[in-house]
Amino acid sequence: MNSVLLIHPNAERYGADRALLVLAGVLLDRRLRVAVVLGQDGPLRSDLEQMGVTVALREVGALRRVEGMAGVARLLRRLPRVVRELSPLAGDYDLVHVNSSVVVGGVLAGAAARKPVVVHVRESYAGRRWMWWAWCLVLSVVARRVVAVSEAIRAEAPPWLRRRTVVVADCPSLPAEQAEGGEGIVCIGRINDWKGQDVLVRALADSSLRALRPAVTFVGDVYPGGEGYRRQLQELVAQLGLEDRVTFAGYTDAPATIARRAGIAVFPSRRPEPFGFALVECMAMGHACIATGAGGPADIVDHGVTGLLVPPDDAAALARSIACLIRDPALRARIGAAARTHVRERYRPDRHGDAIADVYRQALRAGRKGAA
Repeated sequence: MNSVLLIHPNAERYGADRALLVLAGVLLDRRLRVAVVLGQDGPLRSDLEQMGVTVALREVGALRRVEGMAGVARLLRRLPRVVRELSPLAGDYDLVHVNSSVVVGGVLAGAAARKPVVVHVRESYAGRRWMWWAWCLVLSVVARRVVAVSEAIRAEAPPWLRRRTVVVADCPSLPAEQAEGGEGIVCIGRINDWKGQDVLVRALADSSLRALRPAVTFVGDVYPGGEGYRRQLQELVAQLGLEDRVTFAGYTDAPATIARRAGIAVFPSRRPEPFGFALVECMAMGHACIATGAGGPADIVDHGVTGLLVPPDDAAALARSIACLIRDPALRARIGAAARTHVRERYRPDRHGDAIADVYRQALRAGRKGAA
């Protein structure tokens, strides 16, 4: 195999976007010809081009969660045109790697071009099982191999697809910055309801944190169309009288610069986090991290050793964990140091490259309908 076409829906610098940069880099290191199709323009485009990657902007037929069922209907109407326009491009490469399971058009275009298709599942479909299993029926026909970013995400797949699904953890480009070890809290990630930023806000108002009064900085912003949720979150902060303790920093290209000033990082997702890209980055900086104990974080964090895990959607439990870390600086330092050592040993580009190369070999060997 000499060439790979990567198809990705976004062009920002959130977790999945940064994962694409790492993936493109390890493929280039293996002397493959790499091109990327992006569904949007944005800073990710210049990052890729600076690496020497050819980038094309096309509609990729992505299902956007903020668009709801109306978005599904619009996508279905657009799909034939998207596939017609993408499939000739896919035909120029040995393998098509679709970097998100919501990129329906990219998957179908790769299949229409009669190329091996690898689909990367970076999303949890908890609560939407019918939708995921219906799409899995299609993937079982058109995808040679499926990559899940954690064991929890692989487990969501139906048995007929699980057999050809491989778990490959993402490999964040670990920041050089080191946390300052203070009592401030940082929460990094796109602002939306399932990320649970409101759970953290409610935790700040809990009685166990009343005297400690920690400050929180939210780093990240909504996807276009989700502005209503940001307003609701800001209204909740005002209702609880927390305006002096909560800062919305918005989107930034360098979250580590803000994050390093905090000593505690919180990831309060109310639904299973597929992986935990920002979690790994904060652990690498030496933050004492608290995450919801479901999905990817359960694979990443050794509770009480490299971080703390709390039940989802439980503001009181989150507040108690935050209070524990604030009141015990030695525990905070010990967890932060253990986390930093752990992730720097575990998440290495060479291992990531080996795992992806093995997936590609399996996809190339598999038959048209995908061998188990």
